[in-house]
Amino acid sequence: MSNPTWSAGYVADAPYTLGFYREMGPEHLAFVALINGYAAPLQAGMRYCELGCGRGYGTLLFAAANPDRHFVGIDFNPAHIQEAKDLAKKAGVENVRFVEMSFTELAQSNDPDLTDFDVVALHGVYSWVSKEVANDIRHVLRRHLKPGGLCYVSYNTMPGWAQIMPIQRLMREIAHRTPGDSIRKFSSARKLLEILEKEDVGYLKVNSAARSRVAQFPNLPLQYLVHEYMNENWNPLFVTEVMEQMAEAKLSYAGSASVIENRVAFNVPQKLMQTYTEAPDLGLRELLKDFFVNQQFRRDVYIKGGVRLGQQELEQHYEAICLVQFGAIPDGVTEWPIPVGTARPKPNVIPAVLEAVADGPTPIGTIRAHCEKKGVPKVDLPGVLAILINAGVMRICRSDHASLDREPARKLNRAVFELALGDDTHRFLASPVLGSAIYASYTERLLGQLLLSESLETPVTAFSAYEFLQRHGKQIKDSGTPVDDLAAAQEKLSTLLAETRNRVLPTWRRLGIDL
Repeated sequence: MSNPTWSAGYVADAPYTLGFYREMGPEHLAFVALINGYAAPLQAGMRYCELGCGRGYGTLLFAAANPDRHFVGIDFNPAHIQEAKDLAKKAGVENVRFVEMSFTELAQSNDPDLTDFDVVALHGVYSWVSKEVANDIRHVLRRHLKPGGLCYVSYNTMPGWAQIMPIQRLMREIAHRTPGDSIRKFSSARKLLEILEKEDVGYLKVNSAARSRVAQFPNLPLQYLVHEYMNENWNPLFVTEVMEQMAEAKLSYAGSASVIENRVAFNVPQKLMQTYTEAPDLGLRELLKDFFVNQQFRRDVYIKGGVRLGQQELEQHYEAICLVQFGAIPDGVTEWPIPVGTARPKPNVIPAVLEAVADGPTPIGTIRAHCEKKGVPKVDLPGVLAILINAGVMRICRSDHASLDREPARKLNRAVFELALGDDTHRFLASPVLGSAIYASYTERLLGQLLLSESLETPVTAFSAYEFLQRHGKQIKDSGTPVDDLAAAQEKLSTLLAETRNRVLPTWRRLGIDL
């Protein structure tokens, strides 16, 4: 069956992926606004809307992690909205509403609960819809985003997609000529592309990026590929186009949700710095950056009439931001990836930062004071923090996390743990400390729920874990191969339990994830 007429060319006959994107979180967006000079709306009771929320998992995670804020998820696909409502009801998360509605309908809506938003976010939508639908999105922003409010919009961008655009066009041509649903259409297109790649046809021979992209197809989730490539409207955009379009909704560019992309020195080669600084306006400077790094995907933050803060006020707000260590640094790492290569921070800086946050969530002002005692100049800290946030070593968190009700996050996480007893689907857990969510592997979700509930009277052993997994039809695997021998399975489980208990659980507890 092909896409229904109400889909406006967007894939609607295959479910969207159950992804989560930390850059969409309220705390993260406020940080981006702040480092670019703007105050952001983060008060209790703030209102957040996700346009094109898909199956609603991301919106629901944010709602559970921010129980004092109100969230709305909008999607035109009734199957997506029903799934989102069912999970919200099962988890008992009450500060979220899911609405089946097109962007055209939302733009015209007079529902008082669907307006006056502090944040409107859309991921994987803007460059995948028709010009008419994109216009409806801007109408929504113009009408329903508050003055001073933030908009997160991610999209495929040029010039990074230049070599791949003919591949997508070929796939769409194949789809038009293939009967069946989007999965079948994509399968036919992929088979033909694999033949072309194997035979090293002329186009792929001289376009290495296109060849590399086709070669990655077998390793990527089918749902992602279908929604990435099979929409009738697939239009990588130049940043200057989007800036001009957002201006129609009274929005101006505030910065990139990819924190590291806001630091000029990390995105502009030194030899081109003069060329960059002499560009006459912000639009051309951002466009030049995209050419410098061959940008393929942008995560932009726009603000509606934002007022820039004075330097002293800006610094006060910045130093009040709270950070927490999330990931470990591999031994021996001295160089860190940045858009134009690698950065090598001074040897004493990162150890000093990690010492400062050793006891948990810490304000940047406290981190700065500790680092200055260790001989780290104040001017060096913002760049290092951007590197660590980009690498996933540090996360922005709620400064008021200690006073938040953690029960909504617990209830959603219990529902996620229960789902793990079926299939490996919902892979993120809500963190009330972050006001966001974290990825958890299948093993972590299965064993973690056991370890979180263990007591001194009933400790989790390899044998009890084995029985638990057996009851739910799960097998222990070693390098993807099922372990059938009981002794070998328990030995493997013993290792996994120790890893989960010693590494995973301390991180979860630091982030407020418990039962």
